[in-house]
Amino acid sequence: MIFARRFAKTGRTFGLSVARDPRSGWAVQQEENGQVVKVSHYHDWHRVERQMAVFQVKASALQEAGWQELSAPASDH
Repeated sequence: MIFARRFAKTGRTFGLSVARDPRSGWAVQQEENGQVVKVSHYHDWHRVERQMAVFQVKASALQEAGWQELSAPASDH
């Protein structure tokens, strides 16, 4: 896992992650309430960086709205 952040508020969860995918480069994933709602695959690292910047903005907005960041999952490397 290259990047992972999870947030919770009143029984709801929201997660954002980026992982290396040997077949497609990188997998960028969004989860809501334990369900994957969006997965995008990128070969170009610059697109991954842009998605991570978007995730940072989303994370800031969630925290401002009272969501709490959960502890990071264990690294798989």
